[in-house]
This record gives sequence, structure tokens and C-alpha cells, in this order.
Amino acid sequence: MLVAVLVGTALPAAAAPAIVYGVNGHDGRQAYPLSQSEAVFRLLDQRNLRSYRFDVDPRNFAVLDRLVQLSRQYDIALRPMVYPMSQETGYALARRYANDIKVWEIGNEQDLDRAAAPARIAAMTTMYRGMKQASDELGAGLQFTINITACNSDDHSATARCPGDRNGSLWFLDQAKA
Repeated sequence: MLVAVLVGTALPAAAAPAIVYGVNGHDGRQAYPLSQSEAVFRLLDQRNLRSYRFDVDPRNFAVLDRLVQLSRQYDIALRPMVYPMSQETGYALARRYANDIKVWEIGNEQDLDRAAAPARIAAMTTMYRGMKQASDELGAGLQFTINITACNSDDHSATARCPGDRNGSLWFLDQAKA
């Protein structure tokens, strides 16, 4: 519904200022069929939004192939968030899309559970090694990011994740760096 409303009121690309921000999508899921993806890319283009983050199973080439095609057509950079899998999966993924996707996010909200952090970091690292190997072999210069959630240090409720800790989720980045 929102997309339909915005498409009808979108400014021409020439009138919209350059924006370094993008949007997030979930293409290929039941509520977000691939048949609607072009309308999203058209809207991004009309609003001069040049980055599109989306979550995808790294083995789902149907989604990735379609979004790569649309990113070329509308000149929008893709920022996929892939779920950590094997080193071999990461290697194949990076080789296949090295020319079209330059920044990869491996995992999502990895810091939600401190107790599970070591296992999550190990899974991310395994896939990263495969992707980095492919990038190095191809001279592709791929980049990789880690997604962590916002942590409200002022939240002291029973479900607070970092009460009083002004460093928030930086602990996760420190562990991942090691």
C-alpha cells in the first residue's frame, strides 16, 4: 500500500537530491513476492535512493539474480544480508556475484544473545573466509560488514540488553575482531 502511494507521488529522479541512504527489503518471501521488486526499484530510482539492503538465503540464486538485474537497470547498489553458511557456500556466492555486489553483510543482529555470540561469530567467520578467498582470487575488493542492534543503555527493564552500559553492543564487535 505504501509503495503504491509513494509511486504516485514520486518526484522525477532529476528533481530529487542525491541521498546516501537506502532502504531494506525482504524480496522473495511470501509477503514480498519477486513480482513486486521492480516497482520497489522504480520507486528507489525516482527518489534517488541508491542503496538497497535485503536479507536472502545465500543459496537463493533466483532472488539474487533478479535483484542484480534490477540493480543494473536502475543503477542501485545491492547490500545483501546473507545468513551464515559454509565456507563453500560463501566462496560460490562471492564468485558468482563479485562483479555486481561489492558489500556483503554476513548475519543479522548478531549481538542479540551474548551466550550465543561465540557460535554466531564462528559461523560468520566460516562464511567470510570463503567469500574473502573468492574476492582475493578475483581481485574483486569485496567488503564485509557486521550488523548489530541498537542497545539502549537507559533501559533498565527486566528485558534490557545493556542497562547502564554506554558501550552498548560494542562488546560484540570486540569479540568478532578477535
